[in-house]
Amino acid sequence: MIKDKIKQSVNQTLDADLVDAKCLFKDISKNDIYKIPEKNNFKGLAVYVNPNLDWKEDRTIFELFYFGHTKKALFKHPIKDNIVLFNCEHPFWKSGKDIKELKDDEIGLLPEHYNDLMI
Repeated sequence: MIKDKIKQSVNQTLDADLVDAKCLFKDISKNDIYKIPEKNNFKGLAVYVNPNLDWKEDRTIFELFYFGHTKKALFKHPIKDNIVLFNCEHPFWKSGKDIKELKDDEIGLLPEHYNDLMI
C-alpha cells in the first residue's frame, strides 16, 4: 500500500533527525484534489499522491518540498496529476476561482524523474 511506503520513508527521515515535521495522511477522492489547500486551512504545503502509484522506497516525500516556491500555487508532472505539491498559502486558492483559471506562471513542474513513479 502506497500510504505505508510513504509513511516508512517519513519515519526513516524523521528518525535520522534531519527534519522536524508533522505529517498527516488523509484519504481524498480524485475529484477533490484541488480542494486540498482549503482542507489544509490555506496554510503550509500539502502533497497529493495517487494511491495507485508504485512509490519507490528510495524516495522520500520530503524531496517534493525542495521544489516548492512561494510564487507558484502548485507543482506537478506536466501531463498527469498523480503527484501534486500544493502551496496552500498562494492567493489563488483563496480567490474561489476554478482550477482552469490558474495561470501557467502559477504552476511549477516537477522534475522528470518523478515520471518513474507514475502508473
